[in-house]
Amino acid sequence: MTRWWARAAAVLLSLFLVAACGGGERAPEESPSPPVDAQSTAPAPAPEVEPSPEWADFPDSAEDSAPADTSARLVHVRLRPDRIHRDSSPTIVAETLPRRATGVSMRYRFWINDQMVQESPDSMLRPGRLKKGDGIFADVILSAAGTELDRARTDLVLVENTNPEIEAIEFPEIKGPGQYVITVKATDPDGDPLTFELDGVNLPAWIKAEAVSGRILLEPGEDPPETLEFEVVVRDNDGGEARREVTLTFRPPPDRSTPAEEE
Repeated sequence: MTRWWARAAAVLLSLFLVAACGGGERAPEESPSPPVDAQSTAPAPAPEVEPSPEWADFPDSAEDSAPADTSARLVHVRLRPDRIHRDSSPTIVAETLPRRATGVSMRYRFWINDQMVQESPDSMLRPGRLKKGDGIFADVILSAAGTELDRARTDLVLVENTNPEIEAIEFPEIKGPGQYVITVKATDPDGDPLTFELDGVNLPAWIKAEAVSGRILLEPGEDPPETLEFEVVVRDNDGGEARREVTLTFRPPPDRSTPAEEE
């Protein structure tokens, strides 16, 4: 027992001396960082991009930088199409001399019945402004740097009549002899009154058109022809017309019914 305590005391004494000689705890050494792979961590070089051309790089192609051709003049202006109707979109065609004058611009003035209805850089008249009988012309103003260089006017053009339109023809179901009505539906873009008639060769007396209503009255008998061909003609009061070909085919079946149809 005495030897065990003696050994324990010796061990404690030795530990005390080691701590006293070391002057306290030593800070743990930092482990060295692993070497950095420069190839894998370095930022990738930015792709080479050609510098975009600046406006100043092309002084000859920039319209603003080119000197205005103050000698430019208008040599010919006109309205297109040559024949104008109420649903047309008149456009001004203007030519200059020189043809490729630099630094110039144009403005357009449209006149209807001596009243200006549109002024803008747009050479086309906005739709919905014309009616039959209107007189239309236009001015073209050529300018450079805010200074008017030249001005020209188109010829006066009258808005022409627009032909009527046949929208539909409605046929009845014909069964044997009797009175039947074919209805013609037509309109006139100018609002003109319309008249109706039939145009054909050797038309029988039992078919005729009512001039104002557009109804076609027919009263086939017991033995109508196999086919009956004619044109429906619709006219306005200003020389315009529309035509539609019609063929009626009578096929009497065993029960003696006679249907008629348009081919």
